[in-house]
Amino acid sequence: MNHGTVYLPPAGDRPAEPAPYVLTEDDVIRLARITTADPYETLRRYRGLGLLKATQLGKNVRYLLPDVLEFFERAKEENPR
Repeated sequence: MNHGTVYLPPAGDRPAEPAPYVLTEDDVIRLARITTADPYETLRRYRGLGLLKATQLGKNVRYLLPDVLEFFERAKEENPR
């Protein structure tokens, strides 16, 4: 599925900007607009449940943009509004 250019929303003093193909946890939190008390725990839970694919690179967790968009699509299908 082609989504065209995906943008990270503005955050603090950072303007909206095209999302990179390889995302950090902070990028995913920003893209998904996660506002829980511990957004990193929210991502860990999604990974642990097998809902969100991630890759360990050294000590860092990274996400591929297509995997994050697929996660959004599945979430939308399971919880339409």
